[in-house]
Amino acid sequence: MTEPMWQLNAETRLSGAETPAIADLVAIVADELATSGWGLTLPASGGTGKQVLRLALADDMASGDGFAIEATEACLTISAATTRGLLYGLRTVIARLHVAGGWPLGSVHEQPALGERRLFVDAGRKYFSKAWFMDLIHWLSYLRINTLQFHFSENRGFRIDCDTDPAIVSTHHLSKAYVREILAEARRYQVDVIPSFDTPGHVEHILKVHPEFGQRGVDGTRSTTGLDITDPAAKAYFRSLYEEYFTLFAGCHDFHIGGDEYMELDREPFLTTYQPVLDAYAKARYGKEATFKDALAGYVADLADLAEEHGFHARVWNDGLYYSENGEQGAPQRIQIDPALGIDYWCPMNWNKAVAELPVFLARGQRRLFNVNSTFFYYVLRTEMPEDGRAQHSFDVPDQDRNIYENWRPGLFAGTELPDDDPRICGAAMAIWCDEPDLTDEKTIRREISSALQAFAAKTWTPAINEARSWTEQQRLMAALKPLAGQD
Repeated sequence: MTEPMWQLNAETRLSGAETPAIADLVAIVADELATSGWGLTLPASGGTGKQVLRLALADDMASGDGFAIEATEACLTISAATTRGLLYGLRTVIARLHVAGGWPLGSVHEQPALGERRLFVDAGRKYFSKAWFMDLIHWLSYLRINTLQFHFSENRGFRIDCDTDPAIVSTHHLSKAYVREILAEARRYQVDVIPSFDTPGHVEHILKVHPEFGQRGVDGTRSTTGLDITDPAAKAYFRSLYEEYFTLFAGCHDFHIGGDEYMELDREPFLTTYQPVLDAYAKARYGKEATFKDALAGYVADLADLAEEHGFHARVWNDGLYYSENGEQGAPQRIQIDPALGIDYWCPMNWNKAVAELPVFLARGQRRLFNVNSTFFYYVLRTEMPEDGRAQHSFDVPDQDRNIYENWRPGLFAGTELPDDDPRICGAAMAIWCDEPDLTDEKTIRREISSALQAFAAKTWTPAINEARSWTEQQRLMAALKPLAGQD
């Protein structure tokens, strides 16, 4: 006997789309369906049909991206605390209607396991067009990935117009008008944007224009890789750049300030050329027991405070803080870091055992952790060809999509495992890194991350989904949803 289901038909009417915000999300889904080839269309509002598709913002639901669906044969109601939740719920229903022909009667509630589900794009090294970003936003929204990290400055480029110093801007870049269009499209499609400007490392491109701002050594030489965090003029210059982009990205919730890979702290020339200068600066500013690690942590803390003053939550990479605190390797960092500072934890850096591992951050009380496990989530345009047959632009292992789907979970950080429901895990991210930007084009990158990103989206929403649905079944579903999943 066939199970009764709610079905969309010519007499179905739409209810609850009277407000502009809900009407706009209905328009988004309608546009997606128009190009899907599925033969489905959304019903019109205000009809007289007895069967109803109802959308409702519900004050009694938990906030966030979750939604509830209540279905009888006559009415299917999607309710959520936010318009993003409604958008996700409506897309979920439409996908089921396409795959199964109807929605089963009864009640369901879906809530993502992680509040933030993010894609990082290294648009500093490699230029990505406005059209690519706009299309990417549509795709992320459809996959229920709610955050895009826009990394616009790197060692090999600066990709947004700069009024403070036009000389640092790369030839191929985005105008501020284009960036505002990207931000507006992201708001419409319910995708949060995290602007990303990394210092005091990852500034080689800027230091080529301003070598006088490179870190000074004991012999007066200037670093070509790290800015001089002891020099008030250098810090004032970079502060002015941050303030310009704080203004451009006003309205975004977080700003990523970097803090990683300042210099190679465990080897020359750092040990004898730069560390003495940083040690002396730290002692003069922070006290006689302070060291270079306090100079670096103090810079990060000051910059995080600046971001907070401009209305942003600050975010950093893990490897600039708590250096040499694994076990008893050295004197602990004296600078106190705000426990609410967002920590993107990507790797314990096995090539430098002094870089703090995740247990150090937990012991230090950091309570906003984001899982950017490089073993699973780094797609890289590499400087060298892998030896296992992968392309030079690839993830770290073959078949990373299946690896993510079957083996990763929210608590599986690089080098450390936590319970998936640990409240300190606030999100996870996949990253596109363009170390060799000319290896391939933006269209190829999107195609090559497609399946892995879909697996990531599924697991960050429902970590145990691989237990309920095999990888083969997941592949069939992905193929069925292909026209709306951003694939060619």
